[in-house]
Amino acid sequence: MKATLTLDQVRTLITMDEVQFVNVTGDPSPAMDVAREISGADYLAGLPPPEVPFTGEGVRGAVLDWGIRETHAAFDLAEQRITVRCEEQVLEAATGHGTRVYGTVFGDGAPNPSINPQGILRDAEGIFFSRSLLGDPFAPPSCRYRDVMARLLVGDVCCPTGDTACPYSAVFQSNSWITLPYRLDYHADTAVLDDIAFTYDILICQSQGNCGHPDYFGECNGLTPQHSGAEAWAKNVVSVGGVKHYNSKCHDDHTWRDGCVGTCDGPCCATMCCEGNSYCCAPSQNPSCCVDPLLCYGGASRGYAEDYRVKPDLVHFFDNVNTTCHADDYCYAHGGTVAKRPFGGTSAATPITCGYAGLIFEMWASDPDGDGVNMFGNTLTSPTCDPQVEDCVFVNRPHAATVKALMINTAYRYPLTQADLDRRKQGWGMVDVERLYSERDKIYVIDETVVLRNLVNTFMNFDVSVSVGLPELRVTLAYSDPPGTPSANRNAQNDLSLKVTSPSGIVYWGTCGLKDGNWSVPAPTCVGPNPPDPDDPGANPVVDTVENVFIQDPEPGMWKIRVDADEINEDGHVEYLNDDPTECCTGNPQCSVDVPKDADFALVVSGVSAVYGACCNGLTGSCTD
Repeated sequence: MKATLTLDQVRTLITMDEVQFVNVTGDPSPAMDVAREISGADYLAGLPPPEVPFTGEGVRGAVLDWGIRETHAAFDLAEQRITVRCEEQVLEAATGHGTRVYGTVFGDGAPNPSINPQGILRDAEGIFFSRSLLGDPFAPPSCRYRDVMARLLVGDVCCPTGDTACPYSAVFQSNSWITLPYRLDYHADTAVLDDIAFTYDILICQSQGNCGHPDYFGECNGLTPQHSGAEAWAKNVVSVGGVKHYNSKCHDDHTWRDGCVGTCDGPCCATMCCEGNSYCCAPSQNPSCCVDPLLCYGGASRGYAEDYRVKPDLVHFFDNVNTTCHADDYCYAHGGTVAKRPFGGTSAATPITCGYAGLIFEMWASDPDGDGVNMFGNTLTSPTCDPQVEDCVFVNRPHAATVKALMINTAYRYPLTQADLDRRKQGWGMVDVERLYSERDKIYVIDETVVLRNLVNTFMNFDVSVSVGLPELRVTLAYSDPPGTPSANRNAQNDLSLKVTSPSGIVYWGTCGLKDGNWSVPAPTCVGPNPPDPDDPGANPVVDTVENVFIQDPEPGMWKIRVDADEINEDGHVEYLNDDPTECCTGNPQCSVDVPKDADFALVVSGVSAVYGACCNGLTGSCTD
């Protein structure tokens, strides 16, 4: 029960036998604890013995932004949990945008973590690169060029003289900014980011933009909700959109833009929608209390991409995120003043999502049984890695496309009928690492260990066993693709397709039916790979570098999964000469020579009890061994 009482009434109340306790309460505070709880950070941090908790220990990631207070208590400068490069002018630092972004990922809540919000990776180490010097002809190369920054992050170039923090061994980079103007097309800036992510194999999280309601964001005036940052249309990044959560940890309350769907009581309580709440951001309920028009009335930019690829890839909180702020070394964005107003926009959703990617890297590098195999059954690159002397999360990292596939495959997908959350706005949903961890024993992952080529080894297939009563079978294909050509009708250079066949012979093609619902539609609705966009059935087939098949209540028995190289126009496996041949290449003379055009991929299958016999076309052997 809640009540507003005078001091005398409180004194009377506490003498009553029926009253067990009285607490002082206040307006609900926008809090990172909702973001940590809803997507599983608190669950992983609280795993009981003998399980090992995951809090970001050993993870290194980067933020490219501007405006950082590196002395903030939550960043633990003395213990080198923050490294700042490309120092910026005081005026730029005073904006504090980077302080909010960095704290959302790496803040530890100091000096009082029990009260102050913690970032997703509270025990990780971060590198902050200021973007204020990008393109400056007088700046050093590592501050002037994005590709040089990326090379430093992954150790692909020698460290600058005197830089004791280098090599950085970063597994991700979070970008909460865009290159203006907002646009609809695949631009040169898009291709640049695609090239960086493809070449250096680093997971990049990129904000989609804030044009969801153009009238409430000046840079979007006269545009459409589809207008996004050029970088957000990149194929090889995780583009992040936003949902409004109204301080509710229940997915059922969330919307894209237009008002609340939740209530003010019960287990799902969208408290910011309630009359009288000073942080209310529901214009239909209480417009007078809005302190930030963008957060209250605005919305995240949406997809699809110009060639109908699904963008954004994932979403997270657009509104009222409590994190570190720049006013002083103990500043937290609880609200009340402009300097302490809550964080929001896709600038907030992006570092939340990238923080969760960091937890997945930590999970992948773990060796729960000490046998050199991680929790998903994949052999670690360096099972004997010593974390006291090596960056073991980095050394044992999966490919960027694999983490992207893991995030999408296990994400919470909002019903497309909920409020205004269709596929163009939510992408593939909201990251859920609790689900990923809980299903780890039923997940099969291919981490770019299979190479497909033109003419020979043009497909890979294998069988998986599905048990009786399994609620879902989920298959996700993701592949990194060479940068596209601006102004081309299709942004993807190569075309890999996903086909899943049930024990009774029903065929499901990747993404067929998933732009209209959360469950795949079988053939003949889709007669082959790359169905056209449902809004424009006469358009060219859509070639997306992410394809999903989601089956509800799958038929028990042996399912066939196949990945085809329909087109390989550019070399998609540039590391070919430097790695070992895959199992699909054993005994094949083509493996001993340089094949200029080939492609690899990440594949995640959730809900399987056994996997049988992967093989490739052109080889001898059975796929049902």
